[in-house]
Amino acid sequence: MEAHLIQNKPHKTARARHYWALTVALVAISIDFLLIHYKFTFFQFYRIVFTTLAICLLTRVIYKGQNKSTGLTLHFNKGLRYWLKATLIFVFCDAGLMAIFFLATLKSNGDYSGMDPADLYKTIPKFCLYHSLQEELLYRLLLCIPLVGLVGRWWAIVVSSILFAVVHIMYGAGIFTILQSFAFGGLFAWAFIYSGSILVTLAWHSLSNLFAIGFSVMRWYLMN
Repeated sequence: MEAHLIQNKPHKTARARHYWALTVALVAISIDFLLIHYKFTFFQFYRIVFTTLAICLLTRVIYKGQNKSTGLTLHFNKGLRYWLKATLIFVFCDAGLMAIFFLATLKSNGDYSGMDPADLYKTIPKFCLYHSLQEELLYRLLLCIPLVGLVGRWWAIVVSSILFAVVHIMYGAGIFTILQSFAFGGLFAWAFIYSGSILVTLAWHSLSNLFAIGFSVMRWYLMN
């Protein structure tokens, strides 16, 4: 991505596009917060609809269909092999972190008995497909592109990390999940910006949610 449209000091036309794109991103995120807070009927459906509309506006109107510059591409900066190795490292670290938390809270967290395996058929698609896609499109692709162009890569990573933690606070998540969301929000933003493709962070997000579901089911078996 950084090698294509986004630059640290964009010219006036590009800068104007970034401001318009950031406005779209902030409006979309505000609507997302409202939908989560009020939980209207079918609010999950509305979340993905508003996110999709914002992405279409970003890619087709503001950036004139330059998909390669907006992360909607199969091309990876630094090459596929680099990101496959990075994914393996991420999987190892994420699974290890969750395993430590699982063992540390197995006896102390008596209020949560884990996830019933009978719910997997609806939980896996919801968290590993729908939530991952919607959140990555909104809090990475839509938000990070204009921020990188206006304030640079690292501020984009920080802002994405903070807002990703905030959205999990609104979900009513526990302190561990909120801290994890803050850390992973920054990590996902870094991967998106440096890979130039949303596919990397979408895969990482889906795998992370899958591990969380797996440990939750394991807790259910041990406590029931």
